[in-house]
Amino acid sequence: MLVQLPLYKLQEVWLLDNEIAFNEVIIEERHQGIQEIQNQIGEVNEIFKDLAVLVHEQGAVIDDIGSNIENSHAATAQAKSHLAKASKTQRSNSSMV
Repeated sequence: MLVQLPLYKLQEVWLLDNEIAFNEVIIEERHQGIQEIQNQIGEVNEIFKDLAVLVHEQGAVIDDIGSNIENSHAATAQAKSHLAKASKTQRSNSSMV
C-alpha cells in the first residue's frame, strides 16, 4: 500500500534529508581537519626529535671545545713558566760572559 503524505510533510522530510546531508559534509570536513592536525603534530614531533639529536651532538662538541680550552690554558701557563726560566737562564749566562 502506497501512503500519500501531505505536501508540508514531504517538505519537512526533504528539509531533514538536506540537513542530514549538510551535517555529514561538516562531519567529514572536521574529520579531515583533525587528521591534518594529527599529521602536523607528527611532523612537529619528528622535528623535535631531530632537534634533540642535534642538541645532544652539539653538547659533545661543546664539551670537547671546553676541554680543549682548558688544555690550552694549562699548556700556555706551562709555556709561560718555561719561557720565564729560559729568560732567567739566558740572562744568567749573559752576565757570566
